Amino acid sequence: MLRTTAIMLCLAAAPVLAQDLFVNVQNDMILPGFPFDAELAEGLDVVDDSGNQVGTVRQVIGPDAASPEAFAIDFAQDMVADGDTERVVPLTALTFDESVMVMADTSDIANLPVWQYE
Repeated sequence: MLRTTAIMLCLAAAPVLAQDLFVNVQNDMILPGFPFDAELAEGLDVVDDSGNQVGTVRQVIGPDAASPEAFAIDFAQDMVADGDTERVVPLTALTFDESVMVMADTSDIANLPVWQYE
C-alpha cells in the first residue's frame, strides 16, 4: 500500500512519467484483492457507484511484468476534458462486483496520470 501511494504521488507530480514507471503485467498474474488474473481484467467495464459505465479496463500495469499495481482505464470522453481518456488507476481504487469493476470515486478522473495504450 505504501509503495502504491508513493508511486501515485510521484505520478501526480509528473504525469508524463507514468509510461516510464509502469509496464504491462503478464496475463497470468493474479491481481491482489481480485479473484482473477490480468488477462480476465482487460476488457471489463468500469462503472461508478450508481452503475453508470464510465470506462473500460485496457491493461493491467505495474513496475515490472510480475507486479500488478494499477489499471490503465479508458474513460468515457465526457469524464476527461483534455482528450487523453486513458488514465492510471491503482488497483485499490476499484472493487469487483460480479461482472464489472466499480470505481466509487469518479470525481477526480481528469487529474489521474495519463497512460498511452500500447
